[in-house]
Amino acid sequence: MTSPVALPEPDSSRLPWRTKLAALLAVGVARLLAGRPPRQIAWVLRRLARRARPATMAEARAARATVVAVSVLCAGEGCLPRSLATALLCRLRGTWPTWC
Repeated sequence: MTSPVALPEPDSSRLPWRTKLAALLAVGVARLLAGRPPRQIAWVLRRLARRARPATMAEARAARATVVAVSVLCAGEGCLPRSLATALLCRLRGTWPTWC
């Protein structure tokens, strides 16, 4: 049985415009990537992870919070797009999160 859920209003107004733009870009690419077969997603992620330093917990958490602030899809039930967008945003910042 499902029940309706009210999401808190994301506060992206405090984010600098460059951060918002990077997050929106990451969310857009993540939405496109999420529709691809798993093998293609894995191939893209392996290529992107090359030569990136590992993200700290704080960096990954900040990237996730930013993604959730700019996208209702990522703030709700979209766990694959949220994870992909978080990884892509980390990569734009020169890091790569550890997947588990």
